[in-house]
Order: sequence, then structure tokens, then C-alpha cells
Amino acid sequence: MSRYLDLSLICPHRLKSIMDTVDGLTDTSPQHIAFSHYACTNTRCPTGHPSRFRGTPGSWDRSRLASNLVVSEEGSVIELPGSVEAETVRTARISGAFTSGLCEWDIIVESPGICRGMAASLLGLVGETFDKFHTHIKHFSPILCMESFNSSCYLLGMDPTPDYGTHLYSGDIVTFHLDMNERTCSLSINGKKYGTAWLNLPNKVYAAVTLFPKAKYRFRSHSTK
Repeated sequence: MSRYLDLSLICPHRLKSIMDTVDGLTDTSPQHIAFSHYACTNTRCPTGHPSRFRGTPGSWDRSRLASNLVVSEEGSVIELPGSVEAETVRTARISGAFTSGLCEWDIIVESPGICRGMAASLLGLVGETFDKFHTHIKHFSPILCMESFNSSCYLLGMDPTPDYGTHLYSGDIVTFHLDMNERTCSLSINGKKYGTAWLNLPNKVYAAVTLFPKAKYRFRSHSTK
């Protein structure tokens, strides 16, 4: 089977999901060994990988853009350049609200920000009334975000959950699985599902990120049902 597979076209962080679904792969099979070797030597999606940017690009909301933020690549990429000593914090949301059905999207960590000398990422959802674009997502109710800081990753929200997810690095992909019929949202990181993150969501939510200096994120929408 391996001679029919071009592993260079498979994002390494998706290999585990593929392997888990193929009954014929055992730990000692040549295919399993080949997949494992590729995944271990390429733990994150390489820069310029042909499958890296599949999906529908979304657009960050320029009408609510805080100062110092830079939007590029037709609105799909947002970043906060500048000195890490400045301790600047900004929040941005996507332009379109999610109000019904099943919705999925990725936030790709092009580069985490720097907070107090350590890598920091803050990703989540905001409601229609959110207007604190010069501060953190977590400073406005309802708090619906996942924070990756230092070597830890945890949820903030109605029921704060420690040890949810995994620390985010450059190249990591956080997938949001939003069910507006049930008003719930769960998260996956590099294809690994971490379960329900938030319940009882507002009737209108936006994807959002808080950016610390040097942070850069890409929004990519999946199909909506």
C-alpha cells in the first residue's frame, strides 16, 4: 500500500487520525513504521506544505480593527508586529457571525505572541456585544477562550478547565467545531479532539483571537451545514 501513498502530500499532524481509522495497520507493519517516521520527523505542518491552506479563507473584521494590527492575504491573516517590551494586547474577530447550524473553522498559529517573555496564544469566541478590542478576550463576559501560556494550555469560560488541549507552537492548527443547534463548541488541535469546550453559547458568536506582540494567525473556514 505504501508505494501508492505520497506521504509528502499528507500533513504530519493528520497522520495519527489516518492511522487510527485503518484497521490493517499494526505497530510493526511497514506502513505504520513509515507513517510514524514521517510524523516524528515532521511534527508540524511544514511551511509551504501543499495541503496547509486547503479550506476557504475567511476575513478578519477590518471595521473593528484595533490599532497596530496588520491584516494581509485578502483578510485571512492578522498579526501584531512590534517590540515584545511594549506589552501591547489586541483582540480581533472574524467579520461574519455564526448563528445556526454546524460550523467548522481553523485558527492556524503562524506565530504565537510573546507575553512576559513567554509564548502566549488566546483563541476563542466572542458575542455580538463584545467591544474590548484593545484588551484580552477574557476581560469580557461571556468568557469563551482557550489560553496557551508558558507550557500550559487551559480553558476559560463558564467552567474553567485546567489541562485542556496542548501548548501551541508555530504551525499548530486549532479547529473549532461549533454546533449552534445545541449551542456548544468543541476544539481539536492538530487533528486530536479534546471534547466540548463551551456550552450554552450566545445566539450569535464570532471567531476571535487575542494577539500579543509578534503574534500572527490565519483564519480558514470549513464548510457550514
